[in-house]
Amino acid sequence: MWSHEQCDNVCAAPLEAAAPTLVRKNDNEITVEWENCQTVSGECTDCSYELEIIGQHGIKTTETIYNRNQYTVYQPASSTPYSFRVKCISYNCGEGVWSQTYTADICTPPVAPVCPEERCPDNKKDVNGECRDNKITVEWQHATGCENVSHGSHMCHYELTYSFEDANGNDVSRTIFTNDLKFTLYDPEDGKNYNFCLVACNECGKSPSSVCLDV
Repeated sequence: MWSHEQCDNVCAAPLEAAAPTLVRKNDNEITVEWENCQTVSGECTDCSYELEIIGQHGIKTTETIYNRNQYTVYQPASSTPYSFRVKCISYNCGEGVWSQTYTADICTPPVAPVCPEERCPDNKKDVNGECRDNKITVEWQHATGCENVSHGSHMCHYELTYSFEDANGNDVSRTIFTNDLKFTLYDPEDGKNYNFCLVACNECGKSPSSVCLDV
C-alpha cells in the first residue's frame, strides 16, 4: 500500500504543450511564444522548454530554453515559412510530448496595383470627352496580395502620390495615405497636368508603383 507521503511524491510528467503562437512577424524577425508547462497537478515548477524550428531549406534546429516562454528568429530568410513546435522537460519527472506545429507563413509585399482611373460624370465632360469639373476623382482596385483569405478582408493601405507643376514652374509632389479605393482632389488648377501614382502596402512591405495616370 502507498502511504499519503509516497503518493504526494509521485512524479507527474509534463502534459502535451500548447502550440506556439505568433507575437510579431516582419522582415527583421519572427517572434513566437507559448503557454507555461502544465502537469496533471497544475503548473510545472521545474520545467524548461525544448523548441524545434524548421526554416530555410527545411533545416531543423533545436533550442533549449530556460525561464522564458518566448523565442525570436532574427533576420529570417525572405520568402521562407518557419515552423515551430515545443515540448516541456521536467528536471525531476521527465519530458512531455511535442505540441502541434505552428507555421509562420511566407510574408511578401503586394504586387504593383493596376493604374488608377479617373472618374468623371458624363454631364461634366466636354465635347472631346475631357472632364470639366472643379475636382479630380481617381479610383483603383485592390492590389493582389492584399487579401486576407481566412478573414475575407483586405489588409492593405495605399499611398497615392500626385504631382504637378506650380505657377513658378517648380515640380510639386504630395502623398496621401488611405484605406479607401478612391481619392478626390478638389479645386485643381485649370490647365495644369496632374500625375497620380499608387503604391500598395501590407505588413510585409510596399509594392512597386503602379503605372501612373496623367490627368
